[in-house]
Amino acid sequence: MRPILEGEVFAIAFTCIVFYAMQRLQKRTNLLILNPILTSIVIIVTFLSLLRIDIAGYQEHTQIITFFLKPAVVALGVPLYLQLEKIKKLAQAGNESKCFFVYALHPFMNSPFNFNNY
Repeated sequence: MRPILEGEVFAIAFTCIVFYAMQRLQKRTNLLILNPILTSIVIIVTFLSLLRIDIAGYQEHTQIITFFLKPAVVALGVPLYLQLEKIKKLAQAGNESKCFFVYALHPFMNSPFNFNNY
């Protein structure tokens, strides 16, 4: 069973299944704190640690996912760049109020975060 757990197909399938499950969980609960990326990382690292699977091997097997995610991350920078002036104003307001936390800059800081008001 050990060779199956350390194979490329298992690594890719496990990663995708965990991420999909965490997406479903977040949509069902409407809690933004259950970010699928963060919860997936915690689950995958815990799983690899408990079964003593080599993280370097896992990373090598999931290079295809990394290959496709890099352009997506760069593409996320474009909307941020387009909103740069608004972000600067919010950051300046946070600095002036001596509140350096990101949540203070969020327009919905006085109400709970969920998909209904985000």
